[in-house]
Amino acid sequence: MRLSWPIRCLLLALLALVVWLLSAREISRNMEAMSYDLRAKLLSKRTPVHDDLCLVAVDDEDLKNIAKNRHSSWPWSDTLMLELHNYYQSASVEVYDVLFSEPRKPHVCQECERKLIIPEDEMLFSDIGNGARPVLSVAAPDNPDAPQVSIPLRHLIPAPQIEIKGMPAQQQFVVPHEAWLKTDAVLGHVESSREELGVMRSYRVLLPTADNEGNLRGYLPSLALRTVMRHRDLSMRDVSLDHKGLHIGDQVVACNPDGSFLFPESDPAKWTIYSAGNIISANGNQALHEDLDPSFFDGKIVLFGAMAEGLGDRLVTPAAQSERQRYGVEVHFEAINTLLNANPIRRTPVWVGWFICLLLLVLSALPFWERPARMVLFYLASLFALMATAIVLVLSGSWMIPLVLPFLGLTLGSTLFGTNYWQRERKARHDQEMLEQSKQTFTDMLVHDLKNAMTPVVMFVDFMRMHDHKVDPKVTGRLVEDVETASKNTLRLVENLLDIRRIQEGRLPLHRQKLSVHEFVDAKTDTFHRAAARTQKTLLVKNNIDPMILASFDTGILQRVLENLVWNAVKYGRLDSTIEIETSATAWEIIVRVSNHCDTLTEDFTTTMFDAFISGVANNDLIRSTGLGLAFCKLSIEAHHGEISAHSPWPGHEDGLQITVKLPRNVQPG
Repeated sequence: MRLSWPIRCLLLALLALVVWLLSAREISRNMEAMSYDLRAKLLSKRTPVHDDLCLVAVDDEDLKNIAKNRHSSWPWSDTLMLELHNYYQSASVEVYDVLFSEPRKPHVCQECERKLIIPEDEMLFSDIGNGARPVLSVAAPDNPDAPQVSIPLRHLIPAPQIEIKGMPAQQQFVVPHEAWLKTDAVLGHVESSREELGVMRSYRVLLPTADNEGNLRGYLPSLALRTVMRHRDLSMRDVSLDHKGLHIGDQVVACNPDGSFLFPESDPAKWTIYSAGNIISANGNQALHEDLDPSFFDGKIVLFGAMAEGLGDRLVTPAAQSERQRYGVEVHFEAINTLLNANPIRRTPVWVGWFICLLLLVLSALPFWERPARMVLFYLASLFALMATAIVLVLSGSWMIPLVLPFLGLTLGSTLFGTNYWQRERKARHDQEMLEQSKQTFTDMLVHDLKNAMTPVVMFVDFMRMHDHKVDPKVTGRLVEDVETASKNTLRLVENLLDIRRIQEGRLPLHRQKLSVHEFVDAKTDTFHRAAARTQKTLLVKNNIDPMILASFDTGILQRVLENLVWNAVKYGRLDSTIEIETSATAWEIIVRVSNHCDTLTEDFTTTMFDAFISGVANNDLIRSTGLGLAFCKLSIEAHHGEISAHSPWPGHEDGLQITVKLPRNVQPG
């Protein structure tokens, strides 16, 4: 069935509702997250690494060597930390992804036969904390036995500068050793969040804090944000968050409403990474590590953290899932790099995904795609264009457009309308095959009919030639009548064939005349009586219509319609049966019924019997038909804005067929 535009619009609305319901399900969110991760992984190959950023890492080999050579309570030995600081003290900022919350540990002399507990060298907190002004890590407590204190106000951004709603405030934190808090060191939180499929895609840049009564005290910057602020000598008053994004001095970084941003990952092969163990070795003997030069750290941001299996926390990120997971210090490295470059990943608004989805739905409903092959090409081309656009946007501008929502719209729309188009084409192909078969049958019938029609003519000529005009006038009269009937049938067959073509092409004009329907039917009944009598049937005419009722129609066309209907009833009626013609009228239409007694026809056949080349079974083998007569009748009646229908059995009888013609009564009674 060809879909009208109101039906198409209704189906589009239902499809949009289905897409909305599916998009809210967990599987859709997970699919969107997977598509995000794939694009983020592509972007990681193109993300630049800022020249001011380097990483000092402690790996498993460092742990082994330092613990062996220094006899200290590594990893957080005060003496070793001071040695590292002295090596890169020319750095702009020292950042420690380390919770210096452990109590001071005694030193155990492993060279002595008995364990001697001696005090460890006190770290010069003032040298590091006041001189380097490091950025230290703060975390929310996950151990109830750990010391938990509130953050001093000097480390918090005032609440009026931040526009975040609905985020729970943290009251207690695990902070560095109290000796650090007495210095000029600043604090940044290292809280991480995980989203769909347990992947960390966003970095929380601000964390609200509250007092014991739950009142908001301010916002604690993240380790990455505090690093950039210190690197650029910015104060708390230089940072704010609004609908435009995160303002860091004169720089604006796009952020989510909850104060987080989507960080693009970079290729670790581009990073500048130094081993903490090598730095300490070089600090004692520079010749051992000629590739290390303290001057390299001049003006740099030095991020210190653990990349050892026994110490580092592991996080799953978009670019590190099937491969090794990221250490926490690597995530902070990426976040600092994002803020320095001001290039976070940005998601388009929700309406963009719905716009693309609805656009693809509307495109899939266009009649142009009504060929299944075209619909398949449209689906593949649209899918390719959607994927290509998503990749180009993320690589060129770090924009992430929704993919699952448009994909659902494209798939559902193409499937629904494509299935309809496929079914229609299959039906059209089947109808075409049946038409070709019917045309072949029609050709056979047409040849046979023409042969039968011309046979009496040839026989009459041969008969007259053989008897040299010595023929009884009565016999000659019957032969002439047979020749006349055969000639008229042949002419009617040819005219039907030609007029069907003209009507279908709109080239058959109607020459309307105003006349009485009653008189028109009476004038034709004499011929019908003779045709019925010659085939051993009786014709009954019930011309009940008022003679004063006039109608406007093409008399030539309507005469042939009536002749076709009566001749059809004569051919297919049972021998010694009655054929009935009945006329009547209502206030709006004129009704003509032609009925005969024959075998009851199926409903399917009465529906298709007005199609060209459809033929029934005659009452003997001498009468055959091409099926053009009823097809001509249907087209002619419809050209007069009327309708024609068939009913079997004949209403009020056990068998038979009744053809009903209804014409509009467009002329008032005379």
